[in-house]
Amino acid sequence: MVNIDDDGSLNFLSIPRDEKDKSFLGKRVSQTDLTDKEFWVMDFLADIKTKFSKNKEEGQTLVRIKLNLADDEDKEQKFFTGSHKISYKLQYIAENGGFPRKVKLIKVGNIFDFAGSTVTDEEKALYKIIKAQQEEEKRRKVTAGAAV
Repeated sequence: MVNIDDDGSLNFLSIPRDEKDKSFLGKRVSQTDLTDKEFWVMDFLADIKTKFSKNKEEGQTLVRIKLNLADDEDKEQKFFTGSHKISYKLQYIAENGGFPRKVKLIKVGNIFDFAGSTVTDEEKALYKIIKAQQEEEKRRKVTAGAAV
């Protein structure tokens, strides 16, 4: 059966992330470069083994970000963190509302953490559009799965 909404684009298929892929595209930046800056967390991967995590039980957390929510995917950046505080908050976000989420990266002593951040009216409107698109993708996947 042909789906009349299919526009022929790759985006239409909403191909899920390969769970075996432990990387993100984008420019790698350091936490230090992001300290005291606000940005949008788009996604994260936990327990990524790096040269900085060899002697630890847990790996690093890889965080995918956008400086501006309206930025295209080609402007996304990523950073690694070993901060338990950041990893905990990312997991909580994933379980309670999901991404994207605006944060401010702070450093107290030698510990990095996320703090709250102010969201503009323009960002709120764009956020609502993104969340609606995410819900539509979920519905489309369920409908496609039921059609099989």
